[in-house]
Amino acid sequence: MLELKMYYSDLLEVYSASLTEKQSEIMDMYTNDDLGVAEIAENLGVSRQSVFDAIKKSKTKLVYLEEHIGFLKVRDDVNSKLDELIGNIDSYSRDELIAELGSIRIDR
Repeated sequence: MLELKMYYSDLLEVYSASLTEKQSEIMDMYTNDDLGVAEIAENLGVSRQSVFDAIKKSKTKLVYLEEHIGFLKVRDDVNSKLDELIGNIDSYSRDELIAELGSIRIDR
């Protein structure tokens, strides 16, 4: 559950501009402040159902955007490659390191 909330938090960080201001606010409280539906509803003075609906629609939109744009996947791939390079930096010559760094592309 926590891992899933972290995933939505990452999606929100990248794609929040694609949500309405209210959806973004609700998702921020839900993922980053770890508030429940009832707490968010109370804080905003709205019904729990409207908060639930906003979270559901926001999640759907965020996942759709990631499936079609894929920024998080590219970011994770680049970070993974960089971690690998940093972990093995002593085993590379200068030219090999430059070649490896040059192979990291974000061509989407």
